[in-house]
Amino acid sequence: MKGGEPTRPNLISLAKAGGVSLTWLMTGDDTPGGQTAADDDIYAYIPLYDARISQGHGAWNDGVKVLTRLAFTRYSLRKRA
Repeated sequence: MKGGEPTRPNLISLAKAGGVSLTWLMTGDDTPGGQTAADDDIYAYIPLYDARISQGHGAWNDGVKVLTRLAFTRYSLRKRA
């Protein structure tokens, strides 16, 4: 943090710590996986969480992170409903 642009390892660390993609961190483009806005009409991006579940009284998950976003076609999701 001495000024200037961050190094690649620092960018990777920041992206992991913030739970964001490296592309978003570098460009500000918030479309998952670098997909175009037109793909949003075709695909729904469902987050995959790093979390644990339990039966019974349940448990609280602190620090849950989004590992990635899974792409499903909107058509296939509608067919499942």
